[in-house]
Amino acid sequence: MQAKILIVEDDISIRQGWKFYLEQHNYKVETAYSGIEAIEILRFFTADLVVLDIELPEIDGFEFLERTKNLHENMLIIIVSGKFTEPSHKITGFQKGAIAYLSKPVESELLHETIKALLGRFQKGGKETPPSAWEVIDGVLKIHKGEALICLNGQEIELTPLENNLLKALYKARGRTLTHIQLSDAVWEGILMPQTPPTVRQLVKRLREKLEPDPENPHFILTVFGGGNKFAEAHQDA
Repeated sequence: MQAKILIVEDDISIRQGWKFYLEQHNYKVETAYSGIEAIEILRFFTADLVVLDIELPEIDGFEFLERTKNLHENMLIIIVSGKFTEPSHKITGFQKGAIAYLSKPVESELLHETIKALLGRFQKGGKETPPSAWEVIDGVLKIHKGEALICLNGQEIELTPLENNLLKALYKARGRTLTHIQLSDAVWEGILMPQTPPTVRQLVKRLREKLEPDPENPHFILTVFGGGNKFAEAHQDA
């Protein structure tokens, strides 16, 4: 099945160049000049992935993310920006649902390889969740072995792909401290350059808010002095 890509970019030469290259590699591509136009397109075009500029007419890319966060829950977002490249901008992008952040100029080949890698790793299949698919943690928390899901006190909570990668990396190494660099490598899986400690810490904070009964006093994801985190071993207190 053809993956469907939406490119939101106000520079026509960049927009058309990426579109042509991706169509040559068998993607179905729609393009938009502005955030408002992109929102209208998404009403009839269910994109698997959006390539999103930040500096756009009418509304910027961050506002676009805010307005579309509940539109297509499995839609992946790559931010591509030449101006908004500071760590604080990246943190904002990840907070609003982006999964990758590329700095312009971006060659079509690099964009294609990033899209291919992200779709290969993060596209999900069906939603069936048989009991054997769950890993039970201390009777309170359950982690789904395949899907990006947790179950806290009987309530299923969906994770973003990045949150899911972080949780799986920490849980696999439970009891052992992972540095910010190790977590960055595990979460972004070598697709992008290592992310800064503030970006990783923000992702840890978001994950705690979903799986910790009391995020301010974490029981599962612990902070280790010196820079790092670990998933607590069974029956360990924070």
